[in-house]
Amino acid sequence: MKQLLPNMTALLPILNLFQSCLSKPQFKHFHDYIGGLLTLSNKSMSGICDALVEKRHTSSMSRFLSSLAWDENGLIVKYLRKIRFVFSREWVSVIIDDTLSEKTGKNIDGVQFHKDHAGGGFVFGHQFVTALLRSRDIILPLVPRFYSKKTASKIQIAHDIILLALKYFHVREVILDSWYVCEQIIDLCRLKKIDLIGAIKSNRNIWIKNKWVKLNKFRKRLATDDFQNHIIDDETYRVYELITKLNKGGLVKILIVQQWITKDKKWSRTFFLISTNTNRTLTDIIRTYTTRWSIETFHKDAKQNLGLGDYHTQSERSITRHLMLVTFAYAILQLWMFWKKLKWTIGEAVRYLQGKNFDDLLITVVEENDPIKRWEIARRYLSKNAQV
Repeated sequence: MKQLLPNMTALLPILNLFQSCLSKPQFKHFHDYIGGLLTLSNKSMSGICDALVEKRHTSSMSRFLSSLAWDENGLIVKYLRKIRFVFSREWVSVIIDDTLSEKTGKNIDGVQFHKDHAGGGFVFGHQFVTALLRSRDIILPLVPRFYSKKTASKIQIAHDIILLALKYFHVREVILDSWYVCEQIIDLCRLKKIDLIGAIKSNRNIWIKNKWVKLNKFRKRLATDDFQNHIIDDETYRVYELITKLNKGGLVKILIVQQWITKDKKWSRTFFLISTNTNRTLTDIIRTYTTRWSIETFHKDAKQNLGLGDYHTQSERSITRHLMLVTFAYAILQLWMFWKKLKWTIGEAVRYLQGKNFDDLLITVVEENDPIKRWEIARRYLSKNAQV
């Protein structure tokens, strides 16, 4: 009987990249898991297993995620070498941030309360440090790193991510939110001769007239006439720039920025940007920093379309492998669209694959002569995945 999940024919040339790292049964699980992430509405292990006509018990997939019989590091190295080939000799930007996954079970490895900087308050669950590689029109993720009180700090994880990226790619700059702009990361970027562009908090000290002054206090001294208006990529900013020393950061260029919010007809709250390369223009700094938004889009796409938070396993190994497989699913879509020259969003690509999956279902049902088998095919698929 034909297997309904997944319809991966178009993506097999990319997916087969990982085949040499796994045994045949392991690659079958790998194939099915990524296929489920791409084509199903229920992206849990039980949802993926239930969508298979060749019925596979959930415990079998669970053992695949937790097994010591295969090494995810081998898959990650294979992935990094492939995208190094894709980027060729191009300069790459590394964008680093973190994201939360809310959970309720107290027996899950690594769960704790995390500060939610976007929504305020605290969220009980997991936090992952994420990174994107960006070059020209290609955006590909690195595998998220698990963070908890038992792991290295988020700063150390970001430090290790930068070193990993430098090992494989021609990194031009690292783009960071204010949490990660600290002495350790700045020192690493200077040592490796790459630029750091990021936001900084308003309470950071800068050297003004032979004394340390907090940025927010210095901002209050400035008059409106001290700012200059600039139009960058159809957005209007007013900017004050200076080159000065940042406490525990050395000599940097600092931009004090407000953006015009057209719909509200007012200026945004002031935000502060820095570049460790003082020769970069304010236009270049702002334009580069705005690319940081692509990592927020990655978080949204991975959660809404690829099941980033749809894991119900309890062990840290299984969770990190789920994150790895979500990363590969996202990258497979991006590479497929890049090579096919498709200007789709991740959501549009997923909906295309879901549509093809349903088309193949109809073909399978029509071609199956046995009415009992035909009904079994349709019943299983529709009962579990009618939302698709």
